Amino acid sequence: MLSLPLDIYRSINAAAESFWATLKKEFIHLHPFDTVKRLRAGVFEYIEIYYNRRRIHSTIGYLTPVEFEAQFDRRGARAA
Repeated sequence: MLSLPLDIYRSINAAAESFWATLKKEFIHLHPFDTVKRLRAGVFEYIEIYYNRRRIHSTIGYLTPVEFEAQFDRRGARAA
């Protein structure tokens, strides 16, 4: 790993820790799974269908990640 200033590492790590905490709180602990295959499919669905497309995020202006990326792409296209 490259040497990063500690405050940058902490901010990157904070986002990852927040994601895992949210995944556990909003999905894992609420749904029992009888196989690893069903767990994987459920986590994939939670992330791709709900977390990225429907759940708003305060760190990106109360948009969904899909909305944020679309907005970012539109801005980039105008700048080019």
